[in-house]
Amino acid sequence: SKLLKYIPLPDFKMMWIPVEAPYMALIPRFKVFRGNLFSRLAINEKRLPLQCQEDGTYTLHKDVKDTWVALESNLRALCFAMLDLGVAYTPQSFTFWAFPRRYGYEKSYRTPRLAKFKILQSRDAFVPLMATLSMFLIIMDNMEALNPKLDWRSEVLKTTGIRELWLADLESSVVGDLNEPRIGGIIHVASCKYRRLLPHLLRAKMNLVLSWGDDPPVSPPDFLVSGGFVPSGRLIGTLRKQQLDT
Repeated sequence: SKLLKYIPLPDFKMMWIPVEAPYMALIPRFKVFRGNLFSRLAINEKRLPLQCQEDGTYTLHKDVKDTWVALESNLRALCFAMLDLGVAYTPQSFTFWAFPRRYGYEKSYRTPRLAKFKILQSRDAFVPLMATLSMFLIIMDNMEALNPKLDWRSEVLKTTGIRELWLADLESSVVGDLNEPRIGGIIHVASCKYRRLLPHLLRAKMNLVLSWGDDPPVSPPDFLVSGGFVPSGRLIGTLRKQQLDT
């Protein structure tokens, strides 16, 4: 699987959704770091446990760092297991965001200020990883709907060695709860490589804006028509007339 290089994290607000990262639309809108699994990430610049080492450098306190390493390890293992299981349903353009470890929370730094900056960047890098798992959980549910005999949970647990209770916590968390408001996003339909995924993304509580560009589709997707997202010819004519009159 591909991995986006180390890049600055975006503001987690409604944005143009990258072709490689449809999961960015699934980023939670509110208080991301909460619950059994993610409250360990709920730190800020004023409440950040730094540890001064014997050589005078600064790093994230070992006890906290160990919990972050364990969390990232499990999240990544689940991502790869679900990707292997659902590769046929995953957009070909899909690319992982740079993982939190690449932002440097395990390293030591010369000054407290630099250490805090790197640690907080790493914390924020968990957000795209969480959103990626939200996407994979949607894909798993879709696969199960198509094939009721598929027990994807057993397959994933067997592959990763993760405990059943841990996966249950993930599904009930902000990652798996589709009633949790998401930031949504703007999708350029002409360049979109994950159209098959769009009907399933709409299960999440969010706003998706589809940009058709200069040429609206001759035949819009059925799920958009049935959902009332495509204006009728009569409405289009009325809007065009109003535009000419102004």
